[in-house]
Amino acid sequence: LASRQEELKSNYRVLEEADADFRAVCRDYPGLKAKLEQQLTEACSIERQAADQVAELQAEQENLARQYADLADLPESAIELIDEYLARETEKQALTEKIHSEPVSRPGQGLMIAGLGLTVAGAVGWGMDLYLILSLVLLGAGLFLGIYGWMIGRRKVPSQYQPQLDRVMAELAEINTRLGQLAGRSLSELAATRERLKSRAERQRELSKRAEKMPSAAQLNQYRARVAAAESQLADFRQRLQPILRLGEEPAAFYHRWYRLKEQAADLAEQLDTLAQKYFGAKSEQIDALSLATEGWPEVKLLATVQEQHLENVGAAAAWLATLTDDDWQ
Repeated sequence: LASRQEELKSNYRVLEEADADFRAVCRDYPGLKAKLEQQLTEACSIERQAADQVAELQAEQENLARQYADLADLPESAIELIDEYLARETEKQALTEKIHSEPVSRPGQGLMIAGLGLTVAGAVGWGMDLYLILSLVLLGAGLFLGIYGWMIGRRKVPSQYQPQLDRVMAELAEINTRLGQLAGRSLSELAATRERLKSRAERQRELSKRAEKMPSAAQLNQYRARVAAAESQLADFRQRLQPILRLGEEPAAFYHRWYRLKEQAADLAEQLDTLAQKYFGAKSEQIDALSLATEGWPEVKLLATVQEQHLENVGAAAAWLATLTDDDWQ
């Protein structure tokens, strides 16, 4: 019993002096440790997954920005402006074709023919010496009508589509001022830019929808806080068990060895109490203080007196008997 009690005090002093809560932690160490590690693993997984989702989205947004860097200064509304410009250009081409397909109108052609007829009549009359004055008049009138008709014929009659064309041209000029960096580009270039703007806008809408489902900055901070809390709890758990861990012991195994030794010591103490009650009529811890007049001990007192030993109680007598050698007994 004494050896076990000594072992408890020396080798298992940590548990001997610990409270019931600490002992329970040692006993349940594997389960508690696994629970805290699982909690940390789950927190890290959630935080990492959320961070990866956000990082992936940011990478796609940056890639989109690089892909359409030349259109960075053009808003999505530029698509409507290009559409408007292309529509006016189409209208302009249609009106131009209509004007070019109209029959040519010669307003002075009749006067020229009449002038030519009068001139011919005057020339014939002059050549035949008939009515010279009349011939001169006819020649003069013919020449005048011919020249006047020719001058009128040089003037082009405006097309009925010209006012519409003028309006479209004015609208094109106005739109061109709003096109900014796109002004002056060919129709094919504008059409290609329009398609790229549409593709960019569609991709931006897709990324915006995904961004709505992404964890917010507050949620990311919350996930990081959970990871930090789980790390702290696991660190505190390990720190609390350092008195055992620094011995190179596994807390649960250490606890169970202590518990078995504790039970053995309790069983021995119970057996000792039974014997003490049987032979001394007292508890084991009271035996040492018993008088040497107790049954069986007067002879020990007499022997001690012979050896010039003055013993006061059973405890002292027992200690003295333990010092005797075989020679002393002989």
